[in-house]
Amino acid sequence: MTDKIITAWNFSNTDKNLLSPNKEYRIEYGILNEIAMGAPLGGISYLTFKDKIVTINDWTAGPVLWSDNSQKVALPIWIENRKQKILIVDVNTLLATLYKKEFRVLHFESFIDDHLKGIDNPLYNPEILDFNLNSQEVADIQNLNPIQRKAISKN
Repeated sequence: MTDKIITAWNFSNTDKNLLSPNKEYRIEYGILNEIAMGAPLGGISYLTFKDKIVTINDWTAGPVLWSDNSQKVALPIWIENRKQKILIVDVNTLLATLYKKEFRVLHFESFIDDHLKGIDNPLYNPEILDFNLNSQEVADIQNLNPIQRKAISKN
């Protein structure tokens, strides 16, 4: 795990922030690609825990941020117009809640008591992100289904 500075242009599966504070859950990415030349990265994301893996989204950005109590993780999700939305995964219920509001490029800084803070578009005309999950309009809620990881045979 690395301590490098993590941005939407520079994140990977070696980042410490992918592991929940209680160290029971982890976000992993498949192959990451630029959404356009020189643009931020995106790729398929997974939640892993114990011996299970859950596909979260096919076009997830980064970096992600865990709530202080390890019960939820916030993920920026790319949508078709090169904008982002906020997806919150509750690890207890395995519900993924996608919020309706659109952003340019998200950078999360704190996630405490259903309150997410950070910056929208950290490089050009940045705006403060102050996002209360309880007062935002929800676009969609999905139930995530875990699958059992198979042991790799050493034959």
